[in-house]
Amino acid sequence: GPIISTPGLQTDALVHVVDLFPTIAALARVEPETILDDAGAPVQLDGVSLIPVLADPTASVRETVYVERFMDNGAPPARLLDNRMIRDARYKYMESFNGDFFFFEYDPSRPWTEGEDLIPTGLTPEQQRAREHLEALMEAKVATMEAEWD
Repeated sequence: GPIISTPGLQTDALVHVVDLFPTIAALARVEPETILDDAGAPVQLDGVSLIPVLADPTASVRETVYVERFMDNGAPPARLLDNRMIRDARYKYMESFNGDFFFFEYDPSRPWTEGEDLIPTGLTPEQQRAREHLEALMEAKVATMEAEWD
């Protein structure tokens, strides 16, 4: 399409499936604030438009991706959290519902493979800082979501 600067290129941009809806809305020239719920209030979108990446494959639209997986996907308080994960371009931090923690480093030559959990073998100072940073971002995200539920 006309916004694709160089067809056929690949990108290393960090994206999420929730980015598809805002991207399609932007391509259709639908302003996000005009998308309303059943009560007429603007819908809060978790995604961001990928148009900057389509126009420039070196662009970035997000620094992290946050995901949760539930055993029971009922309404709160019936939800039983199974796992939650946050990742950036290099590292992934995951918490399990039973209190286990996992930390992975992506190999740039194989970004689709996370490898082995690094916590059992010990983290380098750089990895420890990255783990703490991602954990803090996750805690802030969870606190924001819990505040919205109340």
